[in-house]
Amino acid sequence: MLQNLIRDPLYAVYWALRRPYNLYQEAVLKRTAMVGKKVRIFVHAEWTNRHRQQLVIGDHVILGKVVLHVHDKGMLKISDFAALSGVRIECAERVEIGKYCQISYNVEIHDNNSHPIDPTMRKEQIIGVHRDRTAHGSIYHSETRAVLIEENAWIGHDVIILKGVRVGRNAIVATGSVVTKDVPENTIVAGNPARIVKTLSYQDTDGAHEKMARTTAMVCE
Repeated sequence: MLQNLIRDPLYAVYWALRRPYNLYQEAVLKRTAMVGKKVRIFVHAEWTNRHRQQLVIGDHVILGKVVLHVHDKGMLKISDFAALSGVRIECAERVEIGKYCQISYNVEIHDNNSHPIDPTMRKEQIIGVHRDRTAHGSIYHSETRAVLIEENAWIGHDVIILKGVRVGRNAIVATGSVVTKDVPENTIVAGNPARIVKTLSYQDTDGAHEKMARTTAMVCE
């Protein structure tokens, strides 16, 4: 890093401004969302929501280069100790991410179809946008169903998770998968569409997990 600072003046300027901008982002996030303690947010993260209660972020969450779009009727909840890197979430109904989830870069999570299936409605939608340049095609012309990613799930990079999906506790979604159906807990899924490739024998009691969480929280304080 020191070599980059010496060789590239622009990099030096970027590095000098990065931390103040992070502090600015954290302040804006706390004004516009329900935010827990010790949340870390990185440069290039962005979010849109009409009401503060629509975006709930737990304690010790990491948000790296995320794009979080919570539409008018949507509700997005990110629970304690979740880590999101380069994730795009389009939330029209409800998206919930459980504790300890790790979601890699270039992941797309949609609880809606974005556009109507009916071709006539799609045509009307785009014509309306061109007639009024300030208008946007309503996401509520399409079907919506909630997405739930349960505790301690791991989502690999370049994964797409579509509407109505539940990813079970401790599940792993392999790189490049397209998830169209529920993923059972303690399984690994892969492919397009994603299918079970392995069942995990991992067992974890709630008591042990909560003890680990309390210990981690004490270290992070």
